[in-house]
Amino acid sequence: MDMHFMLFVGSALAVSGLLLAHTLTQGALLKHWLFWAVLSCGFLAFSAFTASHHGLFGFVVEHAQRGFWGNQIWLDLLFMATCAWYGLLPQLREHQIAPIPALIFALLTGSIGMMAVVALLAYKKRLRK
Repeated sequence: MDMHFMLFVGSALAVSGLLLAHTLTQGALLKHWLFWAVLSCGFLAFSAFTASHHGLFGFVVEHAQRGFWGNQIWLDLLFMATCAWYGLLPQLREHQIAPIPALIFALLTGSIGMMAVVALLAYKKRLRK
């Protein structure tokens, strides 16, 4: 088993565990802003490590030149981001977070930015309580 496969399986198990914990605890953990901030920073660190070893635009090769599976993954990510944005937009407006800068940030940084936006939203919600 190589390191890439172990990272893939480990992250799939971690995300599955988080989703299960979210369901069983009525979302207590995932509602805390610090969780999303730490997750965003952690993924930023992993992404910076990957970019330093494989170039800043290595993801383009993976999605554009790897055939239909690379294209399918790219489209899947775009559709997922669109669904997430659809769910977040009303909440962003409700909590006076400017949606256009948040969208640009998320589009430029992917899930790192999306998790940072979710962290900001959770923080603003916590302040309201």
